[in-house]
Amino acid sequence: MNKKLMAGLALTGLAAIAMSSAGCAKWSKSVEKDGGVFGSYEGDYIVISQSGGRIMDVWKMEDVFCDSEGNSDGWSFIDNSGNVVMVGGDAKVIRVNEKNKKDLWAKYNNYHMEFEAQTYREMYNL
Repeated sequence: MNKKLMAGLALTGLAAIAMSSAGCAKWSKSVEKDGGVFGSYEGDYIVISQSGGRIMDVWKMEDVFCDSEGNSDGWSFIDNSGNVVMVGGDAKVIRVNEKNKKDLWAKYNNYHMEFEAQTYREMYNL
């Protein structure tokens, strides 16, 4: 093999390694957020919707697809009962990983204010 070709291949290899390692942290966080390399996958989620500082709804869902709505501050998902839910405004969405599922899962309860006589904080003594 000629020396120029070998030098070119070596330089190309080094450039590829440098470029791939420079974005490793960002790429790794993206994979963790999406649940996989090729896009969003089903996962376990806790979604908390608030209004005026009060908890209005809490969903604890296993094996669902939850995605942010493009061009808005909202989220959409299909809950465990098969209902399509779109949440906008003041919402917190937590993708629960296996490492902390047991502890995090125990901290939240399913709740929907329109069906309850008490606030979330009153019901669960918070």
